[in-house]
Amino acid sequence: MPPLQILIIENEYLIAMDAECILHGAIDCAVTIATLKNFHLVLVKEKFDVVLLDFGALPEPTAADIAEISKCGAQLVFTTAYDAYAAGVPGFECTPVAIKPYQEGQLLNAVNLALAGQGRN
Repeated sequence: MPPLQILIIENEYLIAMDAECILHGAIDCAVTIATLKNFHLVLVKEKFDVVLLDFGALPEPTAADIAEISKCGAQLVFTTAYDAYAAGVPGFECTPVAIKPYQEGQLLNAVNLALAGQGRN
């Protein structure tokens, strides 16, 4: 089975690298890091199984950004530093959320929930 293809959309590169390190240490995956500004270019070039999308920091992803990710067939996981979104992002309450700073088990659980098809609106 080929490694999972994971896209991390995060404007803070060190935070993205932290997630990448956790993921590489736990599952067979290839990780690509992009920002909210340039992820569109990456989505047209590669196919991803899971997309981790930072939510709550400014600028926030738009509904169009989220729709573009969903349209590409990837499973979505929101990441956030805001406890207010721990139970879900408004309008996407069933989409898994991983809170920053990342706890290894929590991040992997969110990815596994997304891969299981749970949490899809």
